[in-house]
Amino acid sequence: MCRMKKREMRLKLINLMICVFLIASNLGLTVALTNNSSQNKDNCEFPAIFNFGDSNSDTGGLTALYGQALPPNGQTFFGKPAGRFCDGRLVIDFLAESLGLPYLSAYLNSIGSNFSHGANFATAGSTIRPQNTTISQSGYSPISLDIQFAEYSKFYKESQVVRKQGGVFEELLPKEDYFTRAIYTFDIGQNDITAGYKLNLTTEQVKASIPDIISQFAKVVRGVYAQGGRSFWIHNTGPLGCLPYMLDHFLLTAAQVDEYGCASPLNEVSQYYNSQLKDIVTQLRMDLPSASITFVDIYSIKLKLITQAKKYGFEKPLVACCGIGGKYNFNNTMRCGSTEIVDGKEILVAKSCDNPSKRIIWDGIHYTEAANKWIVDQIMKDSSYANPSIPLEMACQNFVKGFQGFIVMASSGRASSSSNLNGGVTWFRAMNCNCEPPRVADIRFSNSIANPRRPYYKCRVCEFFMWVSEDQISSDIGGRQGSMAEVGQVHALRAEFTEFMHKTDEFADFVYMVVKLAVVMYLVLLIVALK
Repeated sequence: MCRMKKREMRLKLINLMICVFLIASNLGLTVALTNNSSQNKDNCEFPAIFNFGDSNSDTGGLTALYGQALPPNGQTFFGKPAGRFCDGRLVIDFLAESLGLPYLSAYLNSIGSNFSHGANFATAGSTIRPQNTTISQSGYSPISLDIQFAEYSKFYKESQVVRKQGGVFEELLPKEDYFTRAIYTFDIGQNDITAGYKLNLTTEQVKASIPDIISQFAKVVRGVYAQGGRSFWIHNTGPLGCLPYMLDHFLLTAAQVDEYGCASPLNEVSQYYNSQLKDIVTQLRMDLPSASITFVDIYSIKLKLITQAKKYGFEKPLVACCGIGGKYNFNNTMRCGSTEIVDGKEILVAKSCDNPSKRIIWDGIHYTEAANKWIVDQIMKDSSYANPSIPLEMACQNFVKGFQGFIVMASSGRASSSSNLNGGVTWFRAMNCNCEPPRVADIRFSNSIANPRRPYYKCRVCEFFMWVSEDQISSDIGGRQGSMAEVGQVHALRAEFTEFMHKTDEFADFVYMVVKLAVVMYLVLLIVALK
């Protein structure tokens, strides 16, 4: 009888333990799902794109001015010329697709355009600086970046007036709040560099012009910000020394050609431009505290594709698919789509290669649709190409990454009181809640405290606390203790905190501990019950 009762008690105990285990596990799962759901809510859901740029992102601006691009442009995707200097879609088209938005209509194209989800101000040949020569003389568009901004300002101000008329205007123009919630994309600067070379400037002279180019770029970003723009997605320029139209233009010595056949001096200038652009982006983050600015390293992505073409299924990386003649299948006087009159008939002579999907360069200047898709795939798969390292759909988040300044810790080890830091305590917040806690090696210190000020950045979503001891640099870095102080606007520390942020989610941590405890209790009691 006693044995029967003991057996029944053991069974009840086991059943109870199983119930506790299942409840704890389900609770943990619920919290995990809730966290995942909250992370999905961090996606920005951009309702519109406003793009500024050159031919790399022009969807019909230049052709609206000067006539449609010639066949075989557009053949791969659109089946006909579609305002793009490409066999199909551009990077901006794939970015729009990834955000679930329609392809952008060119602002200059008044026929059949739909601006309900943004507008494209880019035109082929555009530069950041105004050109002092006409398009017929230099080959560059008169629609420089300052003109594109003027177009945007006019569109911003007048679209809502027209939209209020209702009907078709309401359907074809963006809602007022879209201008603040939109993402503003920039892909421009290539022509400023190449224009200098086409005017026979030396490399040093081209480099000397870059600070002014960058300054004028920043002026436009500030202008968009002043009119309500908050989310910016900025591409640097690609490896210009690998493009056939530049390789064909120069007489290069063997020492000026790298192992892949690219012109080293041109790529060095591209990198110099990109470093200056990145620096101004850092400055803009400080000057525009409510802006979310993402800097995308297009140069590295394109160089990776060109130098490892075979690995990624491409061939002849420096040879144009559409063109005629020469080492690079490029002739500046007979570009892609050029024709000749033979026996009274117009014959296409600068034609497409047999398989554009295997080629990187389309017409000697621009990339193929296949290459553009590959480039966007890299951006989407590997967020390390972006600074801060975030996917496109989260580019509205305001991050600290890229900020330069001092971080000062109380020498006692725990900076828990603002009085220890002259009132300059800053509590940082992080968006990415799954990152590892900070590593001490990533933090450097200054022993001085001067001019404490409030933080430029008030990042969103989840708080992060840490503590560090100056006397014990190898000390334990908790994910939740202490604070950081920003003082001055100085250069001793390049603080890129986004990579090291950690979410403080006390409830989730508690549930996680409960689950662990439940598992341990279950195993212990099971052993006892079976004895």
